[in-house]
Amino acid sequence: MADNVKKTGDISDNQFGSNVNIQGDNVSQINIENEPEIMEALEKIKNEIVQITNEHSRNDADIYYGYLEKSIKERNTSKIETCISKLRTYIGDISSLMTIAEFFSLSIPGLG
Repeated sequence: MADNVKKTGDISDNQFGSNVNIQGDNVSQINIENEPEIMEALEKIKNEIVQITNEHSRNDADIYYGYLEKSIKERNTSKIETCISKLRTYIGDISSLMTIAEFFSLSIPGLG
């Protein structure tokens, strides 16, 4: 039986689907679909954004929400922190932002 193993060199700046496992030094992966607390927090954030009455602010918040989702999937903590800070200006200090910050061990002044 053939082994379905693909070996490759540098995989920086790539995105992978949910059925991919990476082994190596200093590799960390997160599949947010398998993290119910993150999925719930993102859903609550999305619900808060929908309720923003100012269309321009709602659109901006939605853009940062998209960046937040992408940054979580990439496990890019500096971008997650930036997105949380930006979203706070639109939706305030809601517990869902704190949930995400705590999950990634981020210390965000004034949040929580």
